[in-house]
Amino acid sequence: MTVATLPTFLVCKYVPDPRRQELRNVGIVLLHPTDGVQARFLGEDLPGEIDGRKVSGIVRDTKGYDQWVAYWRYCTQAINLDDPSDPKILEQIRFSLLNSSRNNYTVVEGGEVMVSGA
Repeated sequence: MTVATLPTFLVCKYVPDPRRQELRNVGIVLLHPTDGVQARFLGEDLPGEIDGRKVSGIVRDTKGYDQWVAYWRYCTQAINLDDPSDPKILEQIRFSLLNSSRNNYTVVEGGEVMVSGA
């Protein structure tokens, strides 16, 4: 297995106070070259459905957080409609998510996932 075929991941973070830069991980997006994109976010019972009670102690504005999760899901769902084996699509998703960072919400590279038996 070559490096280009290894799954990679991005980490979605929330910053309660941008001056202090105390980041809190609130989600993860797995970009898999053959299986497409999978995402999971803090407070989700079902994909895209946030239980505000689960995140209220971490995120100050739960409605704002809900909107961010909806946007991140919007960015990741396009990959599942097309051919996930096309590396251009994965790069487009990665680019969209990494460039979505604003104020209290940011997305950063997480790294590569080492697959056993590779």
